Amino acid sequence: MNGIKNLHVFKEKIVPIALAATLSLSLSACGGKVEMQSVDMGDLMAIEEVQGATIIDDMIARGELQYDEDLNIIQAADQLDRYMRIVEMTDGIDFTGVDSLEPLSDEAYQQTLNMSKEEIEALIELSKYKGDDVVALEAKLTALKKLNYLHNYCRDWVYSNGDNICTRIMIVAVKGSVADEFDRTDFAGITIPERHNFGGEPDSYSVKVDGEVYIVPTGEGEIWNTINYIYELQSADLSDGDQENRFATYDKAINYAKTTIAAGSNVKNNKLVAQYDADYIEGNFVR
Repeated sequence: MNGIKNLHVFKEKIVPIALAATLSLSLSACGGKVEMQSVDMGDLMAIEEVQGATIIDDMIARGELQYDEDLNIIQAADQLDRYMRIVEMTDGIDFTGVDSLEPLSDEAYQQTLNMSKEEIEALIELSKYKGDDVVALEAKLTALKKLNYLHNYCRDWVYSNGDNICTRIMIVAVKGSVADEFDRTDFAGITIPERHNFGGEPDSYSVKVDGEVYIVPTGEGEIWNTINYIYELQSADLSDGDQENRFATYDKAINYAKTTIAAGSNVKNNKLVAQYDADYIEGNFVR
């Protein structure tokens, strides 16, 4: 059975995106996308109706779809989102001189990676202390050391893993929905063909199942947008863009993956269409 490492989508041969800053802004919502920031991947996959529209949960239960030794692809997408939010929370802190201070223990630094949002916010408050009470000053320095480590670790992890996680989770989302519709137990025989040269957005995309072509119409918002963004992310170079654009791009990719997982798919007249529309997803799967 195919695991995540065997997933394949042909890279498109299109005009490269000249500026990374255009990527997160370039995709018009054909059929509209649902905003699912409030629902993480793990919670989405726990919904019974969603489980009935994809095989992702079954494959993960069998130990497939691993991202690395510690995380499956769903967990990796949630960790990417969490780490981006931590970087944003700690971006405005002045860490000047912190690296020259006596470091904390490795254990103390590692523990910061498991902190809740509320615990991180408490550290940020401690780091703002401006008085001369020695106990409070010591607590401030300890907080700054932890926040500095957390900021750098999370930022480096996001920059190293973001492109790969986002591409993979979108491919998994599409193939998981299609595989469920065709009563498959894995992604074998399911491919997303190459997008050919064009001057703008194409009218439709397609997915092949055992060589049979199934059209994804432009108006079929959730799955069409996700396939489109797979191609765009693969052709983009985010290394020249700023952090805000990089994070916006990753957020959009994760959101498209969520909407496609939630939407599922049906085959009608040789076309792949959504099982659940945007209104249904918003009303039933978004809290």
